[in-house]
Amino acid sequence: MRPLIQRFALVLLGLAAPALLFAFCVETGAGPWIAAIAGTVFPVALMALGVPRVRRLRGPLLVLWLVLTAGLLAVMALPEGGPDVLGLPAATAILIFILVPVPLAIVGIAYAAAFDVEEDLARIRRLAKKDEGS
Repeated sequence: MRPLIQRFALVLLGLAAPALLFAFCVETGAGPWIAAIAGTVFPVALMALGVPRVRRLRGPLLVLWLVLTAGLLAVMALPEGGPDVLGLPAATAILIFILVPVPLAIVGIAYAAAFDVEEDLARIRRLAKKDEGS
């Protein structure tokens, strides 16, 4: 049986996929906003499914989703890209300087911290000894 957080991630994927389909197929004023929110839920839920020890990553995955969602909604809210920041439109600056490096750092550090190196090394050594014996 899957842990509760992984079942919740499956539910989120089940809701995000049709929401994205709806947002891209039906022309409504809310379509882009629905796509932005559902589009940020999807990768975070996939990450939650792929991690063996999700409990340690609940906080970082929530922060990741908040950063992605806030950043994408901010980009969408800026009319014509917004004012210039460092010679770039503000929307482009948010994408380049926030939505790429910040999630990469959050995910990288969180994943590295989530694994018990000694336990993993012991498991790998046991598997190596088992392979040598056969």
